[in-house]
Amino acid sequence: MEEIFIALHEFDASRLVVEPAKEKSFGKGNNIVTYYESEGFYLNDDDEPCVLYFEGTEQDVWGFTAMYPMGTKDKDKDPNVNMKDIQICYPMTKITNKPNKDEASVISIFDELFNATVDALKTECIKEEDDRKVPDSTFSAYITAKSKKSKDKWGYAVKPVYAYPKSQKDPKKQDRTKSQRAYIKLNTFGKGKNLVCRTTIMGPGDKRIDARSLINEKGRGKLHPVFRWKGVYWGSHGKKSYGASVTLRLAECNYIPGTGGGPTRRMLGKNTAPAMDADSSFDSPSGETDEGFTPPGGDTNTFEEKEENSGNESPPEEKQPRRRRKAVRKRTRKRAGSDD
Repeated sequence: MEEIFIALHEFDASRLVVEPAKEKSFGKGNNIVTYYESEGFYLNDDDEPCVLYFEGTEQDVWGFTAMYPMGTKDKDKDPNVNMKDIQICYPMTKITNKPNKDEASVISIFDELFNATVDALKTECIKEEDDRKVPDSTFSAYITAKSKKSKDKWGYAVKPVYAYPKSQKDPKKQDRTKSQRAYIKLNTFGKGKNLVCRTTIMGPGDKRIDARSLINEKGRGKLHPVFRWKGVYWGSHGKKSYGASVTLRLAECNYIPGTGGGPTRRMLGKNTAPAMDADSSFDSPSGETDEGFTPPGGDTNTFEEKEENSGNESPPEEKQPRRRRKAVRKRTRKRAGSDD
């Protein structure tokens, strides 16, 4: 199958194709797990179906999140034992409710993928029962959504690609003071320590980064993504009303680590004091140490799932190139000699 990459502002919704639903299965231990999906393609200039990859805008992210089987208690979550996926919380805009031109382009793509899924839902569910390939949960969601009179009724049957976060004061309401965001999984397979991530993550110097090293706070930084549209998943979504959802994956990204609130370049010149002996050390007046600290991109063996960032912290700053020390000295001399 050919692949096609669509850059910002080049997307054409009329080229989207959703294949008919198919029943698929795989073995899990002694059991056979059945699921339903439709593959999605994008037509090239020769009307040939292609695997679709499309560009997203660079956004500030707060680290990747380890995912566990539904119902797993916090005390039982162990990335080396039962982590089953890794996902990213991708903000749609830098400024709440004010998308720039590029962000509006990405939002439009997500909307068109949602609309294509709604159209596919209708096509599948108007079939006679003997010809219908979607599960009963999908058909029930379709019937319920169809009976509603609200403008966004299909959002009851098809899971929205992005949404506002829940309000911390009232989880039943949305917090519209924050940017809408999409939760998108990385391309992974396996489980626990055997989980393999096939999403390409390139850091500074165009060096590849292990996704595990970016889980939770260690992954704060800037992310420029490429998404893959796989098609449609048909079936129930836990306790939610949805009977279908757009299937997206983070295919690759460029990642720039955040600075953690510190300066983006060295302010002082070299520390020219003689090096200390290996046995010498400074005592911390507070008794605190940095033992166990792992910088962004470093290796670590333990992770904890972090709740979604509250939004009260400042976003990570973009890393800027360090200025030459010569320029710093020049400014210092000028300030020192400016006392008239």
